[in-house]
Amino acid sequence: MRIFIDQLLFRLLMIDKVHINSLPNSDFSKFMNEALGIVAKNDPAALKVQKQEEKLRKIVTQADSMFKIKEELKDTENLALLDLRRDRAITGIIMYVNALTNHFDESTVRSAEKLSSHLQDCGGEAIARENYASETASIRRILKDWETKPVLKVAVAALKLEGWAKALEADNNAFDDQYQARSGEMSAASPDAIRTKRLEAITAYYELCEHIAAYHVVKKGAEPFSKTVKELNAIIKRYNNLPAR
Repeated sequence: MRIFIDQLLFRLLMIDKVHINSLPNSDFSKFMNEALGIVAKNDPAALKVQKQEEKLRKIVTQADSMFKIKEELKDTENLALLDLRRDRAITGIIMYVNALTNHFDESTVRSAEKLSSHLQDCGGEAIARENYASETASIRRILKDWETKPVLKVAVAALKLEGWAKALEADNNAFDDQYQARSGEMSAASPDAIRTKRLEAITAYYELCEHIAAYHVVKKGAEPFSKTVKELNAIIKRYNNLPAR
C-alpha cells in the first residue's frame, strides 16, 4: 500500500500544475498549442495518448476560433462598407425624387410627389440613421410597396427608378446576409460559450497529462515519457511566471 501511495504522489507531482485558469485567452491558446506541439513532437502513439491528444487538439481548435472571433469579428469592416452603400442608395433615391418634385413636367411632378410622400412615411432621410435591423426592415418595406402597390409601381416606372431599386435591394440583402453571419459569430463567441470551451480544454489537458504521467511511472521514466514530462514542465514554469495582466 505504501508503494502504491508513493507512486500515486509521484505521478500527481510529476507534471507541474499550471495556473491555467488565470491565463487570458491569448496566453491560454498559446500554452495549449505549445503543449500539443510537445506531445506531437514526441509522438502521441509512442506516448500512448493518441485518443487524448486528438480530443484536446479538437477542443483547442474550436476555442482558438472563438477567441479570434471575440477579439476581432470577421468582416466587420466589410459590414460597415455594405451599410454605407445602402445608406447612399436610399439617400440618393430620396434626393432624386425630391428634386423631381420641382420638375418642369407636371406628370413627372405628380409621380415624384407620390413617391416622396411614401418615402417620408417610411422614415425619409432618417432611414439611413436607423439601427441596422430597423434600416433593413424600412428598405424592404419600401421596395415591397414599390412592387405591390400599383400607384407606386407606375410612379417608379415613370421616374425610371428600377435600376436604383435593384441596386438598393442588392445592397440591403448583401448587408443583411453579412449582419446575420456576424450575429451568429458573436453568439458563438459569447463569454459563457468561451468559458465553457475553456473548461472543456482544461479537462482534456489534464486527462492527457494524467495518461502521460501514468505511463511514465509504468515505464519507469523511459523515453519518450521522461523527455515529454521535462518539456511540459519547462513551458509550465514559463507560463506560471508570466506577469498578471
